[in-house]
Amino acid sequence: MRLTSFEQALAMIDRSGEPIARFLPYAQQSMGDVTALYAAVAAMATDTGGWRDIGHLRMMTAGAGHVAETAAAVGVDTGLARAVQNHWLRALSESERTGVPVSTFQLLRGCS
Repeated sequence: MRLTSFEQALAMIDRSGEPIARFLPYAQQSMGDVTALYAAVAAMATDTGGWRDIGHLRMMTAGAGHVAETAAAVGVDTGLARAVQNHWLRALSESERTGVPVSTFQLLRGCS
C-alpha cells in the first residue's frame, strides 16, 4: 500500500507540471525510517486493539479527503484516496455509533 500511495504522489506531482526529480529528494527525506513506527503500531494492535482515538480518526479522514481533492484537481485518479478515506470514515462512524473508539485495525480484523 505504501508503494501505491507513493505512486499516487508521483502522479500528482507529474500532473501538476512539476518534475518528479525535483520532488524525489523531499519525499526521501520525509519518509525516513519507519521501522519504529511500525513496531509501535504492532504493539498497539497487540495491547489495545489498535489506535483508538476519535480525534485521530477525524484527522485521518480529513487528510485522506484532502489528498483525494488534490488528486482530482490535477486530474489524477482518486480511487485509492477515496478508499482510504472511506476506511477511516467507517472507523469513525462505528466509533460514533457505539460510543466506543473503534480502530481501523479492528475493522480489518472484522470486529468492532
